[in-house]
Amino acid sequence: MRSGGGCDTLRGTVRAVREVEKMSMNTKKNVSIGLLALAMLLWALRKLNVLYVPGLSMILLAASMLLVGSIMFQLKVGGTLIFAFGLFCIVAAVVEIRNFVA
Repeated sequence: MRSGGGCDTLRGTVRAVREVEKMSMNTKKNVSIGLLALAMLLWALRKLNVLYVPGLSMILLAASMLLVGSIMFQLKVGGTLIFAFGLFCIVAAVVEIRNFVA
């Protein structure tokens, strides 16, 4: 059995970030819109008491905001606040999952 599973996870994350960097701006925009629409759909289903997956809508919203932040950094427009909001969404998702499990 091979040790160092954390290193494999880190390599996978770095590989995913490089793939996102290779995406064109139009592709990033379309993926971001799709993630945002899916996050809103899951939020609406939660409010209607149809489907609830703890933290999933916040994780999708975070991914969408991080993509938009990376687009704004490419355009040399201040994307720091949007990027920070994406990171905040990840923290909120972790808290939501933790409260659901506890």
